[in-house]
Amino acid sequence: MGVLALLAVPLILLHIALPSSLLPQYRITDAAYYMREFGEIFSALNILAKSSRESTELLQYAGKMQAMTLVIVGFGIFLGVIFILIERLVRNKSVKKEKQ
Repeated sequence: MGVLALLAVPLILLHIALPSSLLPQYRITDAAYYMREFGEIFSALNILAKSSRESTELLQYAGKMQAMTLVIVGFGIFLGVIFILIERLVRNKSVKKEKQ
């Protein structure tokens, strides 16, 4: 299943067209860039929100979705670390058994 997912990545990336003006200049993983950009977008939306109830609701929803995304990513990182620790623990136990 993992191999299929890895094979699908290049195919999917061929069909994604990201405008270079919206991407960081040096690294696509530049988190500070995205935080700065989203900060500017949300501050502009906050100005608009003062004039409309729908804008206020949209901003609240976007904030909730942003928080949920951070929680999901954090949970994924946590699970990855746990998986690596368990794998190392199992490997160390098996090496100790082989030495005996």
